[in-house]
Parts: sequence; structure tokens; C-alpha cells
Amino acid sequence: MYATVPHIFPAIRYREVILLPTNDDVSVPAVQYTWTAQPGDVSRFSRLALLRVFRRPKVIVYFAFVAVALVVAVWSGEEELAALFGVIVVGFPLALFVVIVRVNRTTVRPGAQWATGFNSFGMLLEDPLAQIVIGHGSIARIEVAHGLVYLYIHGGMGRAARIPESLCPPEARAYLLSMVDARPRSTSPGGSST
Repeated sequence: MYATVPHIFPAIRYREVILLPTNDDVSVPAVQYTWTAQPGDVSRFSRLALLRVFRRPKVIVYFAFVAVALVVAVWSGEEELAALFGVIVVGFPLALFVVIVRVNRTTVRPGAQWATGFNSFGMLLEDPLAQIVIGHGSIARIEVAHGLVYLYIHGGMGRAARIPESLCPPEARAYLLSMVDARPRSTSPGGSST
């Protein structure tokens, strides 16, 4: 059912909200693991984030194309184009690294407190900026690399929550994976599995 507010926002339509069935226990999980950021974590998190960006196939293809264009521009004597492609090849990763460092200075600065907790509904993730609960149904997969755990979210376009491994040790990951694997694959609005 749609409703409009004709005099204020004529083009905006409001939809009826449909709640999807979830587990009965939707309470915020209790804190089970804590972690305090140490000096050097900002640079470590930033380097790893930059490496993950540049390991994506589309980014590799893009930079390979720009590098080939740079070589062609240098070989053909086009100094302006060579300078432009050189700035792209060097400047873009540098600018991206600066942005990543600035973000990490707020979340993993020395002394920053992080916490996690798990229950039958999902996972609590608390960092210096926010406290969120990620439901088991939202988790697509879990990956561990270089001392960090990446929780990939359904519909997140490749986005992942990145947390230190001490906040999600092997026993917590095993529990989380068992809950993710135990959820119904598809649920109709009536609550029955198909």
C-alpha cells in the first residue's frame, strides 16, 4: 500500500513495512571478547586494507590498463599523457592510503577499545564509533587473513566487517559458522522454510 504527502513531497511514496521472521532471541549479545589497539595498529590495518583493495580483479585490470597506457605514452613521446597516467598510477594509491589512514586513526588509534559477543541471533561488534549487531542471516562468509577476521555481509557489494582475530577466535568462528550454516536457506513471510 502506498501513501503520498502531496503538498510537501509529491514524488516520495511511503511503503508499508513488512517484518521478516527472525530468531526469538534478538537481544544484544553480551560482551565476550575485548581488544585494545596498540601503537602501530593504524599503519598495519591501513596497509592490509590497501592491499585488499588492490587485490580485486577489477582494480588489477584497471591499473594494468593505465600502466600500459603510461608505457605507450612514454614510448610515443607524449609527455602530458605520460604525466597524467603517472599521477594516476602513483597518486591514486597514495591518496587512497591517506584516506584509509585517516579513518583508521579514529577506530584503531592506540588505546581504542573494541568488543564482540555472540548469541543465537547474531554477533555484537563494538568499536570506538559504533555498536552494531550483525544477525546470522546477514553473514555470507568469514575469512581470516594476516591476523584479521573479515565478515562478509549479504548484499554488501563485497563489503566486510574487519576485526582483529582475538575478537573472533577459532571457537567463536566455529560457533558463528555453525549458526550461519544452521539457518534456513530461504524463508517465506509466513515463517515456514521452503
